[in-house]
Amino acid sequence: MTESFREEFRVAKFGLQYPFRKPFDSAQWRWPPVIFTIYRIVLPLYVASWYITLMVITKGRSGIHSSYAYLTIWSYTILLIHLIWAFGVNLVSIWIKRHRSNSSMSLHIDTKDGADNYAFQYDATAETSSGCQNTESVTKSNTWYMKVSWVLFSNSSVAAIIVTAIYFSALYSLTGQTHLDPFDFNLHGVNSIIMILEHCIAGYPIRLLHLIYPLIYGAIYIIFSAIYWSFDHKNNVLYPGVLDWNHPGSTMLVLCILVFLVVPILQLIFYGIHRLKLWLHLKIHSRPYF
Repeated sequence: MTESFREEFRVAKFGLQYPFRKPFDSAQWRWPPVIFTIYRIVLPLYVASWYITLMVITKGRSGIHSSYAYLTIWSYTILLIHLIWAFGVNLVSIWIKRHRSNSSMSLHIDTKDGADNYAFQYDATAETSSGCQNTESVTKSNTWYMKVSWVLFSNSSVAAIIVTAIYFSALYSLTGQTHLDPFDFNLHGVNSIIMILEHCIAGYPIRLLHLIYPLIYGAIYIIFSAIYWSFDHKNNVLYPGVLDWNHPGSTMLVLCILVFLVVPILQLIFYGIHRLKLWLHLKIHSRPYF
């Protein structure tokens, strides 16, 4: 909360180490834990239902291409993985908290039973103190699976908005549709709605330098698209007018705009939302989020 904007550009901010676990396994707001868990269940079930239905109906094909050749499906897949992973993180957090609660209760009962034994009281006090210190040290940093969740969240956020923007600004008119197909709406519209919802509800912190992760993801897809196109220059153009290696000049222009303008602006907007949430939490609850 007290970090300055300038500190966001320290090299360490490229990393995934974070001093708290809370932002990764609970809501930004003071919701009952069960409400957030229900939220974490509903989203992946919704996305998975559309994902599976689409693959069954289309048999994994989109025209002459495999559905998995498209950035849309790549990004929808990552969105689904993010939501499932986030649900898993939430479940693990619940289990750990219950386990610690049960352990504390057992220790309290044992301490009460040995209250007449001075040596026992001393050992129990020392153990409790040590346990508190260990718990504190553990809960002060995010785990490896929370770091994975953070990367998935960052990639899903940027990818969803870009897929939505490119589809409706440059590609939808080429489909010849007179009305929006439900599958198109879910693949190219609901994806962004879900990620905006995630930014409003979940507590994930935002680091400006984490734009490196969606850029790496984008670079992987760009390399894939070039290799895919190389096998058939005529038919393997996945995004005409946007990502068409038959016209490298216009393609590179689009990529430069995305890399040097769109992605940084999106990351800055997400960072602004994050700071706004922290400020609102302080105003509403009269205490900082951390």
